[in-house]
Amino acid sequence: MHLVLSLVVFLLNIKRKTYSNVKHYFPSIVYVMFFNSLYYYLFKHFLLWEFRSPVIKVKYLRGLYIFFIMPHVILLYLSEFPSLWYKQLIHIVKWIAVSAAIEFFLFHRNKFITFHHNWSIFWSVCVYIKMYLFSYLLLKRPLAIINASIASVVCALLVFKPPLSKGFYEGPLLKRIKGVTTYRIRKKNPLLRVGD
Repeated sequence: MHLVLSLVVFLLNIKRKTYSNVKHYFPSIVYVMFFNSLYYYLFKHFLLWEFRSPVIKVKYLRGLYIFFIMPHVILLYLSEFPSLWYKQLIHIVKWIAVSAAIEFFLFHRNKFITFHHNWSIFWSVCVYIKMYLFSYLLLKRPLAIINASIASVVCALLVFKPPLSKGFYEGPLLKRIKGVTTYRIRKKNPLLRVGD
């Protein structure tokens, strides 16, 4: 299902010739990629939702969504954004409704995405509202949207309360650097290896 979705968003972008708009919408694409990645960083030991697949490893699924599916979705969404305010409202509501319906009826019911720690489709709709609204408004008022995004992240941490412990926010890169540094210190100091 994940690969089907990838193919659909790719073909829709080709059909609607959106790739010429990448430069214009690049800040919004990067914004969505960044906050999607931030979710996996802040909630890595307390995931609220997780993708599932019988054939693709979870880490590759995450990468697929962060670097391919969501950028294509945002490009498609912004490339068709109307100019009249009431049409803009309809456009945003339509994208939120379609995204939530796909997530719930095609993915959640078929176990391609699972919810944890009191996450529900209600919270997914909130994420879609923020994502679609903020990705558009970022182009108009970047500083205000960045501040609002930081506030929304703080709110998510307060609402869902992921457990904070020593090393909780260390990512794989930081752990690798620490591991290499520790190895070099021990290699240079034979006394530190005694009793290891």
